[in-house]
Parts: sequence; structure tokens; C-alpha cells
Amino acid sequence: MTDQADLFPELIDTTREGTVWWAGNWQCRNWHGYFQHREGGRGHWCFVIQSFGGDPAGDGRAELHRIVGQETVPIDPQNRILVRGRRYGRDCWHH
Repeated sequence: MTDQADLFPELIDTTREGTVWWAGNWQCRNWHGYFQHREGGRGHWCFVIQSFGGDPAGDGRAELHRIVGQETVPIDPQNRILVRGRRYGRDCWHH
């Protein structure tokens, strides 16, 4: 049986915490208001970085894509972003 959301993806409430949906081959979700995705529904859930800024010597910033709007988060010299008090390495974000 086909789910209504498969036929009419515009009916999916992506603003609701925990919602998971598909966009082509990408599985997407709302994680605490952050947009995350993973290709083929496998592997790490990844944040989407819209742009970078700050000092290249280590005071970097990343503009993270949220379900509604964006948020600036720090990015350290090891390319880890800080989200909700936890650092995420390069395998957990895309640009």
C-alpha cells in the first residue's frame, strides 16, 4: 500500500521535530530543527552547511541549514562543527 506522503510529498510537515521524508535518493529529517540528510538512507546523518566565514586561522564559522532559517555555528581547525554542545566531524556535514 502506498503512503499518501509518497504520492503527495507537499503534505509532509517537515517543521515537526522527528519528521523523516525522502527527496529523490536522499533520506531527510528534522533533528531538533536542523535539516539533515543521507544518501540512500544509509550512513551518517549529515548537516548541510550553506557557507563559511570567520578567520581561517581557527575562528571559523559555518552557516548551518535549519528547517526554518539558518544558524551560525563555530567550526574548529579540525573541521568539526559545534551543534547543541557536541562536535561533529567532516563525515557528519556536507557543503
